[in-house]
Amino acid sequence: MNVRYSRTRGFTLIELLFAIFIFSIVISSVYGAYRATFQTIHGSAKHLNEAYKARVALERITEDLATIVTGPGGLLRGHEDNIAGERGDSTAFISSTHIVLREDDSLQGNTLIQYSSEGDEERHTINLMRADTVIRPGDTEKVSEAVKFLLCSGLKEVHFTYYNKDGEETTEWKAKTEIQQDGTLIGPDLPLMVSIELIFPGQDTSENGNIFKMAVALSSKTEE
Repeated sequence: MNVRYSRTRGFTLIELLFAIFIFSIVISSVYGAYRATFQTIHGSAKHLNEAYKARVALERITEDLATIVTGPGGLLRGHEDNIAGERGDSTAFISSTHIVLREDDSLQGNTLIQYSSEGDEERHTINLMRADTVIRPGDTEKVSEAVKFLLCSGLKEVHFTYYNKDGEETTEWKAKTEIQQDGTLIGPDLPLMVSIELIFPGQDTSENGNIFKMAVALSSKTEE
């Protein structure tokens, strides 16, 4: 009886190393594709979130500026501020409307509206705050007592820019009601247009990311 023996040939060391090399290339390619996909999804979600926050904030500011008091009793103060090396402007003006947020809020009188930029030390960003207070004629200093509400968070910069009748722009504006010699009240010398720009940080926080901008034309002042 003849007995036959079979020998199964194994992989050589070179073949094993070559297989591992091919496997590592495949894994690296797949990981890179997944990583790029996740980054794209994350970037899209971040953009949508920032776009939503900016839209809400710009709509609120636009509606407020549309009701600015242009006649006697009006006021506008705009100031360029610096927060941790970044621009975070503030502005305050008299509006003819008031948003009721509490039961004890009054529905009568004009409103002093203030937008201010505050630094978020934990996230190293800027928060845009809004405050409004119903006022009586001549009582324009209540702005410091008003309760502030967060309007937009996670910003890198906040810009308020003012344009005069000649089209010149400035980041500072101060105008209030004036009294002439004959006692006639003259409304504040308001800018022709106000531009609002909200800038979010990019992937590198030192760079600008998404920028959202809107301009609002103001009505002409009237005399009384």
